[in-house]
Amino acid sequence: MEQENDAVAASIASGAIRGKLLADVQKTYDARVVRIETLRATPEGPKPFDRAAFYKRFTAKSLGMLVLPGSAQQLRAAMRKLDVTELTPAPKDNGWSFEAEADLAGLVTGGTPAERAG
Repeated sequence: MEQENDAVAASIASGAIRGKLLADVQKTYDARVVRIETLRATPEGPKPFDRAAFYKRFTAKSLGMLVLPGSAQQLRAAMRKLDVTELTPAPKDNGWSFEAEADLAGLVTGGTPAERAG
């Protein structure tokens, strides 16, 4: 489109187009210039879903959103849904710290099928 507009601009500047045709061509040229500027100003599309960054932000504290405090039954159900099979407890300051690997695929339903597949 830009190359076509450049050719039209050259024709207008050289005087090859005259009279009523010049007015029509100038109107078309101006409309194309606006269209080209609009296309240049269009923001880029959304970035692809970054699964690794999402998993890094999903911490053990977020597990609290899935269960009621003090509900062992809900905690076990949430851990089964996350496919947690082993917990590693470790003493920490004034309490305990627990580490485990979890599969968040059951919670993450957004994205394209290719993104969900990994």
